[in-house]
Amino acid sequence: MFNLIFRKGAYADELSWYRIPSLLRQLNEDEIEKVGQLPKELVILSKYSIVGIGTVQKLFDQIKEKQLNSRVPEPVTSQL
Repeated sequence: MFNLIFRKGAYADELSWYRIPSLLRQLNEDEIEKVGQLPKELVILSKYSIVGIGTVQKLFDQIKEKQLNSRVPEPVTSQL
């Protein structure tokens, strides 16, 4: 999960991270390009211009969604 990349075109395409272009641009300006480089307290990101708690929540939700979608499902075992 910590290898998810924020750079435009890097993870899948620029639509990969939607609804938060201003935040992503500002993260890139600060050379933050991977999830692992984010501060542990995501609320700190609300310091950026025109970024509020709602934008930080959208980022968190998208990271969570990408993490869930990237998990390899465990094999189903039958105990008959």
